[in-house]
Amino acid sequence: MTDGSTEYYKFTDGTYTASTTGTAAQIYRLHGAALGRVPDTGGLTNWTSALDAGALTLKQAVTGFTSSAEFLGRYGTPDDRTFVTLLYKNVLGRTPDAGGLTNWTNALAAGMSRSDVVLGFSESAEDIAKTKSTLEQGLWLRDDQAAQVARLYHATLNRLPDAGGLENWTAAAKAGMTLLQMSDGFTGSVEFQQRYGSLDNPKFVTLLYNNVLGRGPDTVGFANWTNALNAGTTRASVVVGFSESTEHVNARASYIDNGIQLFGSSAAAALPDTDDVNTASTAFVDQVTQSRLLEPTVFSASSLTGEPLLSQPDRFGMLAAVA
Repeated sequence: MTDGSTEYYKFTDGTYTASTTGTAAQIYRLHGAALGRVPDTGGLTNWTSALDAGALTLKQAVTGFTSSAEFLGRYGTPDDRTFVTLLYKNVLGRTPDAGGLTNWTNALAAGMSRSDVVLGFSESAEDIAKTKSTLEQGLWLRDDQAAQVARLYHATLNRLPDAGGLENWTAAAKAGMTLLQMSDGFTGSVEFQQRYGSLDNPKFVTLLYNNVLGRGPDTVGFANWTNALNAGTTRASVVVGFSESTEHVNARASYIDNGIQLFGSSAAAALPDTDDVNTASTAFVDQVTQSRLLEPTVFSASSLTGEPLLSQPDRFGMLAAVA
């Protein structure tokens, strides 16, 4: 993929971009302008995906930010002068000068929308220049389907995904396989049956609480899930309920959001032996370099060796080295 002259580098578990002008960069600046902070991975990914898919415009995204619970909790319902003042502070790091404050508040009074005012700040030459060096270091956009697969591995098998499995299941999801169908595949596997197969429904639910959420079941949740199974809900469906629960998504974020950690890799680096790294890294840089001269690249982090190759910082550094 490209935006302008800057490539997006796609991996199985997400996409790296160092663009300063693309959608991800706009969403990055919008977080700063409206909320006064850098985006979290989930927010950056979700808003960028929505814009790229045409589900909403950038102006509509601004409205989503300024009407969000976070914005209202932080700023309340500011009048025009207060609204413009917070944009000066968030984007430019200073209080407004008298002329600027008057111009923007007059524009609002004359009918300019607050969304247009926010974009006037976040897409200003000053803010683009201010965020340029950070954006050139790269942003990571999580692949949500790969993230779902990684969570299913933990929910069903109580382990990290292996590289080949992650690629295959993610490819299946992109080809149209539903999350429930994937869960059917996981719960029908020998590995799952060895762990859960002979348990009755109450014990099955209890073990899901233990393995997926890392705690014992609460009374209400235990009763609800057990009753659902007794009423005919499939175990695959219950597994999806646990796997995609807010509690589980949040608990697994550190293993997924900045690059999915793979079975057999260390949490810090996920690198093979030194000799293998030198060989694989050279090949990887060659792929990236060639892709800049040919078509936008689509490849997997594990496509070279079949093993976990590089952590996200290593990927970013290598991409920057050939920029």
